[in-house]
Amino acid sequence: MSELDSVYTESSSLKLFITKSFFRLRRWLSRPEKIMGLILLAVLVILVVMPLIQIVIGASTYSYSDVSRRNLDAEVGDWTIYHWQRVVASRMSPVLLIKPLLHSMAIAIGVVLVALPLGSLLAWLVVRTDLPLKKLMGNLSIIPYVMPSWVMALAWFTVFKNSRLGGAPGFLEAMGINVPNWLSYGYIPIVLAMTIHYFPYAFILVSGAIASMDSQLEDTGRVLGASQRTVLRKITFPLMLPALGSAFVLIFSKALGTFGTPAILGLPVKYYTVATRVYHSIRGGNTGSAYALVIFLILISSLTIYMNARVIGVRKKFTTIGGKGTRVKTTKLGRARIPVAVIVFTFISVCILAPLSMLLLQSLTLHGDFNFSELTLKFWIGAPGEVYASNAGILRDPAVQAGMWNTIKLAVIAALVASFSGLFFGYAVVKARGSFLSKLIENLAFTPYIIPSIAFGGIFLSMFARSWGPIPSLYGTFTLLVLVTVAKRLPYTSRTGISAMMQIDKSLEEAAYLRGTSWVKRMWAIIIPLGKSGMMAGFILSLITSMRMLSLIILLVTPKTMVLTAMTYRFVEQGFTQQANAIAVLIIIMTLSGYFLATVLGKSKLEHIGG
Repeated sequence: MSELDSVYTESSSLKLFITKSFFRLRRWLSRPEKIMGLILLAVLVILVVMPLIQIVIGASTYSYSDVSRRNLDAEVGDWTIYHWQRVVASRMSPVLLIKPLLHSMAIAIGVVLVALPLGSLLAWLVVRTDLPLKKLMGNLSIIPYVMPSWVMALAWFTVFKNSRLGGAPGFLEAMGINVPNWLSYGYIPIVLAMTIHYFPYAFILVSGAIASMDSQLEDTGRVLGASQRTVLRKITFPLMLPALGSAFVLIFSKALGTFGTPAILGLPVKYYTVATRVYHSIRGGNTGSAYALVIFLILISSLTIYMNARVIGVRKKFTTIGGKGTRVKTTKLGRARIPVAVIVFTFISVCILAPLSMLLLQSLTLHGDFNFSELTLKFWIGAPGEVYASNAGILRDPAVQAGMWNTIKLAVIAALVASFSGLFFGYAVVKARGSFLSKLIENLAFTPYIIPSIAFGGIFLSMFARSWGPIPSLYGTFTLLVLVTVAKRLPYTSRTGISAMMQIDKSLEEAAYLRGTSWVKRMWAIIIPLGKSGMMAGFILSLITSMRMLSLIILLVTPKTMVLTAMTYRFVEQGFTQQANAIAVLIIIMTLSGYFLATVLGKSKLEHIGG
């Protein structure tokens, strides 16, 4: 073969390769789920990957605040290990990292140790016993989670606060009861207030596992001579392990990064956690140290999830539902039936009604000292000038009215965007199930879960405080609040969308495709109508979460974009207790209204709640 023929052959092979590659790419891009997957991947890069990169960069470079405060001979953005040294190996380490981290870990472990057994016991009583009014008990058990966790802290503060640190006394002290500091502030109040909020996690997950477990498995063990302890250890506990592990991870990771409750009950006595230290570091301009602290929280959360997966992965199969039908054996409580029902109902009622009633009661007292001879409505409907700080009552205050409108607007818009984006995520993941792109999207969508809310908000503040590329500066805009809310909800909305899409038979869309129906029409006529129940669940759950969130947006709000939750915390910081409590009551009413709307519509899938 001549040299010319060789060149011609190589040229033909190259052309053939390019042609084949072009047709493969064209065929790959002709699939709508691939195009949608690429678009969603780009969105995830902006909303998830870049924040993670920003954390690492922020913890490893000089900021403008670093250079100006310390008069450094360095440029903004230069690499440094200063922040890591300051957090890990300096005289400030005990204050910045060691004590706050120990406090955060102790709180998370304490909440798990109380909330997990409490929720599991309640789940067993509701599912496996002849407890009266079980359906009502089950529905009521979920409500404490629907209510904001920081409201539980505010209610605790209202009841148990003592006047040693100044201000009006709490309810018990006003009744003449001496309340010690350890019951008013710090570790014990934080754990108990957070337990009231998080035990529904264990209840929801464990009750679902118990309901699906066939009691014949336990009966078989007893027939074969196993003792009750052996049955619990060898059969019941292993079958419950996935649900218990999931509840542990959810409660631990949430409690670890919670900001509102430790801030209200811990900061008056300088009991810092990592989340509250991150807040103060960012507010004080020490963003590098804050991001270094955030990385520690992310590593601990990731390690917890990994260890849970390893423990559950020891057994590869947890079959609780067989093909012969499931039989759930009801345990008779006997004479204890009514007393147990009274105890359970009282506990749940106190968890729900006590926060609402105590906050409402103090908002009606003139000086916040529970002097019932001076009941007043001025903190609710007072005219301008009647309320201290020259404010009107919250229902007549233009700032509060604007905050209420911002709250509703943020909740509705974010819920709409989240519900539709969840369906799109589900479509891209399920239709391309098993592909690298599908797995990448699914894993990236889960990533915001491991980033604490206070840190996530701080990262978005840093990212969008200035313009970069085609994206303008978003600081102080309502768009930024919507963006961070939708991004933080991705782990939940994507799961809801995936669940909805997995219930739709792919042959329905394939039949429409064969008839020449365009992708837009297929989405509008088939996918969206059939997936509307999942979208509605995602919408309502996002609506409830968006109305009660504090940690995520506390660093992002401005007077123009102020929402009720941030306004409440500002009033708490300033010592305006009655206004704070009144607004908190409004928030409780709004979130409970959303929950009851979900219950009435029958679309509430509360196992997907988060935020």
